Amino acid sequence: MHLTPTSIYLEITDLCASRCPMCYTAGHRIRGTQVPLELQETVQMLLAPGRELGLQGLTISGGEPLLAPGLMETVRAALDLGYSINLLTSLFPHSPKKLEPLLSLMDSPRHQIVVSYDSLKPVEVKRVRGRGSGELVTASIRWLVKKRAELGSQVRLSSNTVLQPANAGSLLNTLSFLLDELGFDQAMVQQRHDYTKISPDVILPQPAPLRSPAEIQLLSQAARQVFSLAETDPRLAPVCDNLEDWLRFLNNPPTIQKTCQALSHAFIDAFGNYRGCIHGVVLGSLRRTPLAEYLNSEPYLVFARFSQGCHLCTHSCS
Repeated sequence: MHLTPTSIYLEITDLCASRCPMCYTAGHRIRGTQVPLELQETVQMLLAPGRELGLQGLTISGGEPLLAPGLMETVRAALDLGYSINLLTSLFPHSPKKLEPLLSLMDSPRHQIVVSYDSLKPVEVKRVRGRGSGELVTASIRWLVKKRAELGSQVRLSSNTVLQPANAGSLLNTLSFLLDELGFDQAMVQQRHDYTKISPDVILPQPAPLRSPAEIQLLSQAARQVFSLAETDPRLAPVCDNLEDWLRFLNNPPTIQKTCQALSHAFIDAFGNYRGCIHGVVLGSLRRTPLAEYLNSEPYLVFARFSQGCHLCTHSCS
């Protein structure tokens, strides 16, 4: 079991304009009881110590990172420290004043902008995200692709689609739009997860996802189509590269065979709390426990041992 992570997963803000019902960070939003991390804390207490420990990658998530006041400064600091950056965004709301400088700053195939994009159909986007932002996000994606070409930026553009009953029927058209029409470098597809507060105390019994037989059949068919296409198109990347585990997740998650890879990341939410994974409980505080000390702490080690037997999700944290 490898206990030292290779990258940092930072929820840079809890602010978000979407209302996705499956959002795993919604339970992390505890404004009024804790104070969000300041830029100086992020750099001096997390990013710099992380590089001293040999961590190479930085994933910036949210909330919506484009709403984070300190996003640009965080990216600059991470670049100065030598991190490879993976920026996750919904592009909602559209923010050209931040996106254009990011395309220039992240001008290397070492870095990646991952756009959440769930459907070409606005009505499906509204069901998936809780708001009718479909046309706006599609327009933002077109702008992003065009601006990258204009600037000659080498940053990779990837998409992430959460497969669920609301968008399964249009999935192949959505992926074709992203890869063939727009020219995204990669299109990832993952399953919907509704877990929160995962810990050794709540691991079993975990119920199967609430899906009707018809929905399971629909999702299973879509999964088989995606995995079949991925065999001949390297741009298409199902998250968790095992079709059988996708099918196990739909019917009985604890039977998933893939070993959890959450230990490859150090997870920190917007309030400086350490978490074992994106669905996990709080294991400590960056403000009270330095990163190196946390990685040797009893809560982290307990979660690390537990994670090796956790087979509830099909995320590929590696």
